[in-house]
Amino acid sequence: MTVLVLVAVSAKWVANEGPYLVETAKIVAGAHKYSKHEVTLVNGTDLHLSGYLGFKLLQKAEGLLEANPRIHTVHLNLIGVWVNPARRLRDLIQARKLDTVAGPVCAYGCTLVFMAGERRIASVGATLGFVSYDDHKKVDGRTRDNRLKDIEYFRKKGVTESFVTRAFEAPRSKIWNPTLHQLMTANIVTHVKLGKDIVAIAAFCDREECRVKSTAPRWLQDLSAQVNRIFPAKVDELTRVERTVAGPGKQLTYHMTLIKDIRLSPKILSSTLLDSACTKGKLDKFFTRGIVVGYVIRDKDGRLLHEARVTPSICDSQETLAFYPQQRG
Repeated sequence: MTVLVLVAVSAKWVANEGPYLVETAKIVAGAHKYSKHEVTLVNGTDLHLSGYLGFKLLQKAEGLLEANPRIHTVHLNLIGVWVNPARRLRDLIQARKLDTVAGPVCAYGCTLVFMAGERRIASVGATLGFVSYDDHKKVDGRTRDNRLKDIEYFRKKGVTESFVTRAFEAPRSKIWNPTLHQLMTANIVTHVKLGKDIVAIAAFCDREECRVKSTAPRWLQDLSAQVNRIFPAKVDELTRVERTVAGPGKQLTYHMTLIKDIRLSPKILSSTLLDSACTKGKLDKFFTRGIVVGYVIRDKDGRLLHEARVTPSICDSQETLAFYPQQRG
């Protein structure tokens, strides 16, 4: 009976996992249709990657990066159908503090690689494509954890929460291609390529009509990026600051996590935040520049608990913070 059960289980495993393993083996060997690629080094400084992002491309790119310390820019014209080599390439680029250039197409896992750039550059006609993981609500624990880590990576890069949500929920059957304006507003793209020129968003908007003028000013985005170098960091026994996000407008929002299973009433939380933010003029430098300070607080499982904003008038009056969504005390 035991042998029959093992045979049945093995047959089921082969039926379910066998095709996947065969496809994976082909990819690793470079024999899969999604393994076609080109890796080119130009002038010893620019690494051009095109085709499908797989393990063979990763191996070649890693070798060239190791052998050519003068490389400063990685050009991405990739379909990243396999996320593991995308994560590895992302880490290689980030460790070397290289710029990334997207175009003509950067889709799927390629967007994860693009986000590693010190400067994230896109041409006006570039297409970036975002899709969710394979039915992420039904995947195994390891895949789910990796997905959450990728989401957090985007957040730590200062990408707006609304963009992160849409990018990681886009159905695989319908790829989402944001406009250049959306990419700039969300802090995905930091610079634009115009012919041979690479210009910052502010300079681009001086030349072109663009709605980015209504988003966070560049100096505030830079401030957020600098502050995020020390985060995530534990601030006390209960809370950890994960990152800051610049915008909308002149708002700098701290994203925080309650690291213990404890329920804090809005009244107690308000008192704690105001004491931390408003005493000894801690936020005066922000307020004099017109910055509003926001707080987003989640439990350790990532569920939203509270949102609030601190303004000079609130600090002066010490009034109780208004939290959203409303929570019962």
